[in-house]
Amino acid sequence: MKKILFLMLCMLPLSYLHAKDLPYDVLVDNFGYKIAEEGASVSYIENKSSLSSVQLPENVTYQDVSYPVIAIEAGVFSQTGLTRIVLPPLLKKIGDAAFEYCSNLENVAFPTSLEEIGMNAFRECKSLEKADLPHSVFKMGDAAFSGCTALASVIVPSSLKNIPNSAFSSCSFKTIELHDGLESIGEKAFYNCSELQSIKVPDGVSHIGGAAFAYCLQLTSVFIPKSVTFIGEISRDFTSLFTRDDRLKEVVVEDSNPVYDSRDNCVGIIETATNTLLFACRNTIIPNTIGTIGEKAFSYAGSKFSYIEPDVFVENFTIKIPDSVKKIGDNAFYHCNYMDNIVLPNSVTEMGENVFYYCEQLRSIVIGENVPSLVYCFRECSNLKDIYCFPTTPPRLAEPSDNIGIYEWEHTYNRPFLHVKNGYKDAYEQTEWSFCYIVEDLTDGIAQIHDSQSIMPNEEGTLYDLSGRQMVNGKWLNGKLQKGIYIQDGKKVVLK
Repeated sequence: MKKILFLMLCMLPLSYLHAKDLPYDVLVDNFGYKIAEEGASVSYIENKSSLSSVQLPENVTYQDVSYPVIAIEAGVFSQTGLTRIVLPPLLKKIGDAAFEYCSNLENVAFPTSLEEIGMNAFRECKSLEKADLPHSVFKMGDAAFSGCTALASVIVPSSLKNIPNSAFSSCSFKTIELHDGLESIGEKAFYNCSELQSIKVPDGVSHIGGAAFAYCLQLTSVFIPKSVTFIGEISRDFTSLFTRDDRLKEVVVEDSNPVYDSRDNCVGIIETATNTLLFACRNTIIPNTIGTIGEKAFSYAGSKFSYIEPDVFVENFTIKIPDSVKKIGDNAFYHCNYMDNIVLPNSVTEMGENVFYYCEQLRSIVIGENVPSLVYCFRECSNLKDIYCFPTTPPRLAEPSDNIGIYEWEHTYNRPFLHVKNGYKDAYEQTEWSFCYIVEDLTDGIAQIHDSQSIMPNEEGTLYDLSGRQMVNGKWLNGKLQKGIYIQDGKKVVLK
């Protein structure tokens, strides 16, 4: 008898611990619920494989007491075959990843009691078509609706003060209304919303996170109010606010904004105090009052055949940098694949690193007289053919610790022609520029000509384009002469 009693006493703690380890306090119709004083939370599904259409109860009973269902705990419905769910009318919280990867979920009716939606709550619910969030919701976690590629309709409640990071990234809605009272828009909040056509940031928003509107391929207009005093950057990659927004034609910063402006209808955002172009796109025109082109300003801006309007394509595009620009930041034109040619004026005296990195369509570049360095600027410029270099002191191409040329010409498969002034070939051959075919055929300065002036070959020299194709009587051999950069008598000319 004593032995049996001893064994029973030993087993009691094990039974107690087993009960406490269960993910629920009560199991009702395939669903487990944890009970707290304020209510019940859905914490467990006994058979996930059978889920399709679900209606959660308003209350559950535990030990003869009825408790309202007020929460769904983290991950409960994730990666199930759920297609439809009716949420309890008193629900207050949906936990982190509660419905993540429910790729068949089409419809969710959100109750007016809902206050909080957790991080990744509906992430990758690729069949979810609308999210009419009630005006009781005041908190939302990062990436709550990220990857909901069928999400065509969203109501952002006025009670929500902050749209979190990646909240609606990769959704498919064409329009979204942001209410007054909103205070911040998180990093990549609308990233890759490829159908979104316009964004009007309401007055009261002070903070916009990095790449908030990047990869919005149909975006045509953006309005930034006077209240916005911070627009973020993303240090871990090359995306910027308007990365790959190739249809963007209108960027309006409210006139009374104390930090930013969009002067001269430039289709970009400028830091007023420093005259720095911070955020640009395929259609940005650099104003002639800009002193600095900021880091990553044009990164990923367009592609070789980026369209401005349907069925209208642009080729042979020359980036025109005004004479006011003195500095160009790191990665400023990273992977900018819509430009064929670029001219750095004599005003440029400071260049960051990797400025033209991965500009695969870049065929020619003119380097002004005062550019001191071009560190790693031509990496992966696989189609670069001609470099017209006016400095008499060869610009530095690599850091002193690097082997000469080992990084600068990485994946530049065809050795470009380096055009220098007469008498300076030897100086360039003693540097990492020796990778190039160096020719002495430049005269002083870059001539500027206009449409009204004829460009005619003369007896002493013929007109060539930057690929070496000969021109005849001011026309292409195969078509009309376009605006751009040409060579005549060994001298650069620009047809504007």
